[in-house]
Amino acid sequence: MSEIPTPLERAAARNIVTRYLQVKPGESVLVEAWSHTLAMSSALVDEVRRVGGAAFLALEDDDAWWRAVDRHQTKALGRLSDPEWAAIGAADVYLQFWGPADSARLEKLGDQGVGDWGDGWWERWYKLARKTGLRGGRVATGWVTDSRVRHWGLRKREWMKTVL
Repeated sequence: MSEIPTPLERAAARNIVTRYLQVKPGESVLVEAWSHTLAMSSALVDEVRRVGGAAFLALEDDDAWWRAVDRHQTKALGRLSDPEWAAIGAADVYLQFWGPADSARLEKLGDQGVGDWGDGWWERWYKLARKTGLRGGRVATGWVTDSRVRHWGLRKREWMKTVL
C-alpha cells in the first residue's frame, strides 16, 4: 500500500472522525499505527486536525517488532511504556490499527510463539479507558495485508474497498 491516502481512505477517515467518534475541537486523539497502515493513519490524523482536534501518531514498526520476536523478547512487546500510558490517559479518543502485517508468520508462531505479547496490560488499559471516558476503536483496514490476500486468495484492492 502507498503511504499516500486514497480518496476512499480519506472519506472513510472523515466518516470515522466526524460521524462515529464525533471528535470535537480541542480534543486529543491518539492513533496507534503499524507500518502497513500509514496511509489510513495519515488520513485519520489529517481529519482530526481538520475538525480542530490534536492528533498524536504512535508507530509500531513491523520490522522492529519481528526482530524482538526473533530475539524471544515478546515480554517487552507486551509492556507499554510510561509515555504511552500517559498518552492514553490524556487522550479523549483512541484509534488502533491491527498488526503486524505478516499474519501468516504470526499464525505459524501460534500462542507460544508470541508468548507474553498482549498479556497483562489489557485489563489496565480498559480500566484506564473507563476511568477517563476514552472512546475509540480498532480500525479494520489493518487486517488487509498482502499475507492475508495470498492466504485467502483475495484481491487486495477490492477487499480494501469493501472494508472502507
